[in-house]
Amino acid sequence: MTGRPTGRRPLRSPGSFRLAVVVTALLGVTACQSTPAPAPASTSARAPGDRVASPTEIDAIRTTLDAVNATAGGPVADQQDQLIAHVEPDRRDEMRRCPPATTTVQLETVDQGLRALPEPSTDPATGAPGATDASAAGPGTTTFALPTLIRIFSGDRLVGTDLTTLRMVVRDTDGGGEAYLTPFCVN
Repeated sequence: MTGRPTGRRPLRSPGSFRLAVVVTALLGVTACQSTPAPAPASTSARAPGDRVASPTEIDAIRTTLDAVNATAGGPVADQQDQLIAHVEPDRRDEMRRCPPATTTVQLETVDQGLRALPEPSTDPATGAPGATDASAAGPGTTTFALPTLIRIFSGDRLVGTDLTTLRMVVRDTDGGGEAYLTPFCVN
């Protein structure tokens, strides 16, 4: 007997080909795990004419969304009342034509994505360019697009999620700004 175990191959260093494969694989994994640059902390948006969204406009949008979100996971009728109250006044009848809601929603916005839409605005539902938005016409009115994660609740139970871009119309008022949602139905 030689003292060597039988049936085993002797240990040897990996060949240059094996080493190249391992290094390439590790570089590929490392490259896929790199983190993107952090998003800017500002919630400002560039409006037509390169105007920055004012703090008043941002506060108006936040106030409207907070009022709607306060009813998420609660009674459906309470949220429907809030949605109708915060939809553009001249378009509230569109909300009343929606089928009866059976769920509530929570709107989690990506504030860094807030952007002003140029006039005439495009219809985000169809993507049709040049579709004028009659409700956003007039001085002191800006239409904003805001990327949003929608959390859907049945009672207090989360039952689904969806992604959308909310359209918010902000109008200058004597007391600052007033933000309105464009109509959408909740099922």
